[in-house]
Amino acid sequence: PHTPLQATEKYLSRFDHITDTKRKTYAAMVSSIDDGVGHLLDTLDTLKLADKTLVFFLSDNGGPEQKNASDNGVLRGGKGDAWEGDFYTKTGARDAVAVSNGTAALHAACFAAGFGPGDEVIVPSCTFIATANAVCFVGATPKFVDIVPETLTMDVEQAAALIGPRTRGIIPVHFGGVAADLTAIRELADRHELTIIEDACHAPGASYRDGPVGDCRFGHMAVFSFHPTKQITAAEGGMVTTNDHKLAAKLRQFRNHGSVRSPDDMERNEGPWYYEMQELGFNYRLSDVHAALGRSQLGRLDQFVAHRRKLSALYR
Repeated sequence: PHTPLQATEKYLSRFDHITDTKRKTYAAMVSSIDDGVGHLLDTLDTLKLADKTLVFFLSDNGGPEQKNASDNGVLRGGKGDAWEGDFYTKTGARDAVAVSNGTAALHAACFAAGFGPGDEVIVPSCTFIATANAVCFVGATPKFVDIVPETLTMDVEQAAALIGPRTRGIIPVHFGGVAADLTAIRELADRHELTIIEDACHAPGASYRDGPVGDCRFGHMAVFSFHPTKQITAAEGGMVTTNDHKLAAKLRQFRNHGSVRSPDDMERNEGPWYYEMQELGFNYRLSDVHAALGRSQLGRLDQFVAHRRKLSALYR
């Protein structure tokens, strides 16, 4: 079979009405993902799935040609557990729960925190919309607070002024990899019994007070994204770290339709096939293929962060 670039050039050459400029532009775009396709195929081979995965190539006549197919074993196998273990080891947290994307991670964290209708959760006004949307997903109300201009992170003094009888939580955002003032935020949260969810989607590899962001020394949970624009990518994916095993159990239940299989957690046990859906959860599971890609990227995180810091220094 052709490489993606060769296949694209051959296919586009069949159409006279497509200009050379457009043809070269499109071929260059496909070439830019060639390495990603190679990594994916390497991952499938590592997982022993190379001969069990549905793959389409462009055939000699320009149409799709199926090579082999199977959907066996790519959903939640050992790679997902290994990915979680690698990540909580890297961040210094006690546990990590992988989900399908960063927004799902924020949603799951809001669920695990127990936010709901009638509750208010403080979020910064300068952030991606998913931070506030996750609060709305569970029926709570986001309360927006301004940011500190120098760091683009939450202004803690203004956050304190927003706290009222219905405030249940606070979601500081580590904007652009710059950690929010977690010491002040934790002091504020302790005074008012608030749950802290760190939005660390911008901050894998960042540090705060001589420790990695995500170790949950200050926050109850920390949320990460592995979208392609982030420091590392799993093609798509998310993670929640925590030091609380009860929160971790709620997160895992939520990502799997709210179901439980442990006999200790069920009302009754009718056999090994039996499970109960005890909460309204979602299908936020992460596949083994994405987990394997995430693991390969995690080994290069320090390298990627160092390069970003060099680029940042150039602007300064």
